Amino acid sequence: MSCFAEFCFEPIDDTYASRGKETGDHSVIGGENYGQGSSREHAVIAPRYLGLRVVVAKSIARIH
Repeated sequence: MSCFAEFCFEPIDDTYASRGKETGDHSVIGGENYGQGSSREHAVIAPRYLGLRVVVAKSIARIH
């Protein structure tokens, strides 16, 4: 799983994985329909692997 976690937010912030592992306790602020797309499982598991604790979003994809 670490492979996915290293790259899941790279297009937005290429330091996310290293900072997430370093702090081990972080959050994500999302917009509408957070977790949408064909890789919904990765959107959940990869950040959690890095220590994600909280997601604050306007809305979350139904299947996510």
